[in-house]
Amino acid sequence: MVNTEERHFMVAAMVVKKFVESVKKEKQIVNVRNFLTGPKRVQKLNLDEPVAIKDLKVYYVSNPRDIFVSPFRGETKYFFNRAIEMFKEVCKTKPSELQFEDLKYTTKLWKYWMTQEGTNFKHDINNREGEINSIVEIVKHFTIGAILSKLDNNSVLIYPSAPFPASYHYTAFLRPYNFNLFSIWNVLKLPVTQVPLGLGKDGLPMGIQVVAAPFQDRLCIAVAKELEQHFGGFKEP
Repeated sequence: MVNTEERHFMVAAMVVKKFVESVKKEKQIVNVRNFLTGPKRVQKLNLDEPVAIKDLKVYYVSNPRDIFVSPFRGETKYFFNRAIEMFKEVCKTKPSELQFEDLKYTTKLWKYWMTQEGTNFKHDINNREGEINSIVEIVKHFTIGAILSKLDNNSVLIYPSAPFPASYHYTAFLRPYNFNLFSIWNVLKLPVTQVPLGLGKDGLPMGIQVVAAPFQDRLCIAVAKELEQHFGGFKEP
């Protein structure tokens, strides 16, 4: 989960280890809010404000059409569509499919914003043989503007987590830009919650992402809880 406030990359190994260990212990959505009690501006999140799922506007992107991302497999599409069908049954307003043309810039946006993390990342990713060229920041504003024109304090975006289930260790290096599916939300600094939907045919976890407007983390959590109740929540692979 990435929340509105604590959105920066963690670089201290001890912090990462502690965070990962904590996350592994929290297998239920009801405990997710434990990670949101630290930020100074947590009061802006209004975590105790009730969320009426039936009144939510649900948007979804089934395929961002990013040429750097691997093709989506049938199993992934199946679980994604099951989630959308649930919202069709639960919500008064039927979910609407969207396409954001600027999502194709995810790779460039991520590379640029990594150069703003305090280390000379644009030097590091070029084998320290000179710096790569940064893109203009205006691209980010076009992208987030299109998305925020849809998201408000009563709407969420459902987005795929991966094009296929987990592969063998290290094979992700062969498809590095599949992380575009979640790095885009770090770039745009929007709250997002990864929600498990059960296990696929090979016993591997399947899931989707729930994205909301800034400081609307409570919507991500509420929708995640609804999905958890419907699909049974986390299951051991």
